[in-house]
Amino acid sequence: MRRTAILLLAGCLLVLGCTETADDSTTVPSSTTSTEVITSTTSTTSTTLGSSTTSVPAPTTTTAASSTIAPPTTVASRPVTVDPNLPAAVGGHLVDWDAVGPGWVLALYDASDIVAAVTHPTVLYLIDPAGTLHEVGSWPSGPYEIADWAGSGDTALLLSNGSDAVVVDLRTGAETAAVALPLGSYGRPVSFTAPTGTNVVVLTDDGTTQRVERRNRSGSVLAILGEQPTPTTARDGLEWLYGHDGTFVLIKHAGGIELVANDGTFIRDLWTPMAHTCTPKRWWSDDSFVAACVGDGPAFPHNWYHQVWILKTDGTAGAPLTEIPAGAIPVVDMGYFDGWQIPTQTYVQWVGDCGAAGIGTVAPNGSVTMIGGGENQRFVSVDGSQITVLGSLQCDTSEARLIATDLSGVETGVLIPRIGNAWGVRSTATLTTVYP
Repeated sequence: MRRTAILLLAGCLLVLGCTETADDSTTVPSSTTSTEVITSTTSTTSTTLGSSTTSVPAPTTTTAASSTIAPPTTVASRPVTVDPNLPAAVGGHLVDWDAVGPGWVLALYDASDIVAAVTHPTVLYLIDPAGTLHEVGSWPSGPYEIADWAGSGDTALLLSNGSDAVVVDLRTGAETAAVALPLGSYGRPVSFTAPTGTNVVVLTDDGTTQRVERRNRSGSVLAILGEQPTPTTARDGLEWLYGHDGTFVLIKHAGGIELVANDGTFIRDLWTPMAHTCTPKRWWSDDSFVAACVGDGPAFPHNWYHQVWILKTDGTAGAPLTEIPAGAIPVVDMGYFDGWQIPTQTYVQWVGDCGAAGIGTVAPNGSVTMIGGGENQRFVSVDGSQITVLGSLQCDTSEARLIATDLSGVETGVLIPRIGNAWGVRSTATLTTVYP
């Protein structure tokens, strides 16, 4: 699917304090090529969400360097939200931002009473490797999901309702932009670019044409990364995986997966198993990725059951990581959707009907052995000898907590408990990578 035009659309954003100019040069994937689109910044005046008024760069001046040494910056203390359904935490001003990276977890906790249906605050926590919870955002109610966490470590995208996402500055807790999304979005409707999150990637759909757009944070469309007629089924919708070095993107569309440069230039179609729909999930190595694949057509009567495949960016054939069970497969068994590897073990995520979930280990022949306890478990990260898991009593992820287990799935600690009748941990994100 080749790009025939680049459309510049007005962005429905609250303007940040800067305007970013993209480097539109065509780039080809390389393990040595740096990085994400570079942008320059100038101050701007801001507009409101949905306004047709464009941002106007404010005048800038250049002054000679001063010999005066500025006094040290004092970090303002940030309060901690108090509620009987919230876990113990410290203020976000105590985060060591230079240390934030792999091993840290971002978690969204909803203290609302799920039994009495009473609204309580929603709090965003940044958890360091020692298990300390730092409050980096708080709302009287909502948002409900972490869409992405920028590789810079200090910015998050949160889904606030069915029609937009907000960009949150984790250092201050301020909402710095709102990204309009198509109603009824599926998959991941918005993300940051890699590796630092300079720009955002947004799914748009006007009912006729569906697009994946790269925008700067002021809302200007910098590139059309993917485009197709609006599909009739969610399975055929556009999805993406941004290249780990920022120079390219994997675009899943109704006909397969293609590799494009970060300016939308088509590079190549990628190999996928015949008569399968495959969705890229995460990077497996610097030139291969995890994909969840499901069979299409009469050859696959179990066309709801997913396999994990490891596919390649050079267009050559990939290989399945998990097997398809012999015999009939219950319709409540949706199969395996994601995978992680460490030197001693490979893990996969199982998903069932209504969102039931579990974690398994993979044998060399592709068979899976489930691990962990009786609750629904969703893999968050693995680091050294510890796995971080989102565990919930209900398959809709309500009544959820964040726990640590050893590599065999045995619980070793609780990182965020569910307090009282709270909804609990709604969503998590990590900066841990799975490629070299």
